[in-house]
Parts: sequence; C-alpha cells; structure tokens
Amino acid sequence: MTTRTVRLIDYPPHRPPDLGRLVLKAAIALGQQMRQWISPHHEPTIIKGRDRYGNAYWEIYDPNTQRTMYCMNEAEVRQWLDCIA
Repeated sequence: MTTRTVRLIDYPPHRPPDLGRLVLKAAIALGQQMRQWISPHHEPTIIKGRDRYGNAYWEIYDPNTQRTMYCMNEAEVRQWLDCIA
C-alpha cells in the first residue's frame, strides 16, 4: 500500500465586492447616461484617427443626418463644416 501526500494550498479568503463601491459605480454610470440623454445631440462629432499605415484621417458623424464621413486631411473637414453651417 502506498501513502499519498496531499498538499493543501491556503488561498486568501474570498471577499464579496464592496457594496458602496458598486453603488457608486452604478450611480456614475446612470448619471453619464442621463447627461447624454438630456444634452442635445445636434453638433457633429469629429474624431482624429490613424490607419494601420500611420496615415491620419478624420471621422465625422452628423447626428442630424445620421451619416458618417471620412476625410483624409483637415482642409476637407473644414470644408465639410462650412457646408453644413
């Protein structure tokens, strides 16, 4: 008969998440959603990005028409903004 040794590993006790922190996170998320819902969404959103080759581009979203446009330089962005103004 062989004797088998079992090693017990003492893990730190599992702590439940802090209720106060969870409530705070939920309140912050709710506040952000309400601010987005209440604030007008009439202004276009312009995001500058880079493609995988490192070239700059601008993504413009117009909430009035719900269209997205991509420009390759800042002059195109300014021209587009002048047209909608």
